[in-house]
Parts: sequence; C-alpha cells; structure tokens
Amino acid sequence: MLTMSRSSDAEFQNWTRNYSADETLATGESIRIRAARPDDRERLLDHLQHLSPESLRSRFFATKGDFTEQLGQLAGADFVNVVVLLATAQSAGDEQVKGFAAYTLLEPSFSVAELAVTVADADHHHGIGSLLLEHLIRIARVAGIAVLEATVLSQNRAALAVLAHHGFRAESYEDPNVVHFKKNLADLVAEREPSE
Repeated sequence: MLTMSRSSDAEFQNWTRNYSADETLATGESIRIRAARPDDRERLLDHLQHLSPESLRSRFFATKGDFTEQLGQLAGADFVNVVVLLATAQSAGDEQVKGFAAYTLLEPSFSVAELAVTVADADHHHGIGSLLLEHLIRIARVAGIAVLEATVLSQNRAALAVLAHHGFRAESYEDPNVVHFKKNLADLVAEREPSE
C-alpha cells in the first residue's frame, strides 16, 4: 500500500470527486455515500432547511436561517483542501440528502483538517453519521492528513459517542460547553485507492 503524496493532487482530486460507495443501514435502508457535486446545491439547501433548531445549533453552534456561505463551501468543494461527502437515498425519483460530512484543511502543510458531520433529524441513530465519518477518515488517510479535529457541543451526546467510538480523543477546551476532539492518523497505514 502506498501513501498518496500531495504532489498527486490531480489524481487524489479525481478519486475524491468520483467517490461513491453503497451502504446498508441496520434498518435495511440502502444509502449511497458519495462526493458532493455542484448540482447538489438545492438538495443540500433542502437538507439544511429541514434541520431542527437543535440540530442546527449542534452543527453551526447557532440557529441559522441563511445558508449561503455553507452552501457555497459544500457544493463548491475543491476535493483537495475541502472534501464533502453526502449520504443520499432515492426518494420520489431524486436523491434525498440524509446527511453530509466534510473536512477542511487548516494547516498550510496539509497535515491538519477540521471535520464536521450533520445528519437529518429523522435519520439520527441509524448509523449514517458513523458511515460518513468512516468514509471521511478513509479519504483523509489517503490524502496523507496527519490529524483530524472536530469541535462538538458538550450536550451533543450522540456526536461525542460516535467520535469516541472512532478513536477521537477528547481534549480540554476553554469553553465548558464545547469539546475539542483529535484523531492522529499519522501512525495509521494510509491506503491508496487504485487509479481508474
């Protein structure tokens, strides 16, 4: 197995832009974990507009009404500095976004990225967040990212449990309402997906 170097950004970008994996939830429902595309803007907007105030607060640390900035970042991911995955299911002939996960590189050295995961209220506790996180970690390993970070509200018990289950370590934080997590990927063997 080979570690993907940053010099192969074009190959990595092509792989992530075309990333897709079919999964089956414990409920038996089939979902697809795939890279976000520019034409997902309306699907993402629909997903965000249907989140409860509690879910919005958990994701954005505030209830929001205007998602222009987030939509631009999510639908316009470059798949080198920002990677966005969607969990989708077929609904009335179109894909419905059940959740999404994204990471953004924080350091110029490309070694540290911050991640976030959001799941539709009706789909909490079905394993979608875990699947999105697993696929995002897989991509981060291939990209050669050394550390993934996440910041979570301390009352978001589901997110705290999922991150801990996936090997993220909670670290102290100045604000008692927020928990900062880190996962060191540098010690893990990076996988390289075959070229197409």
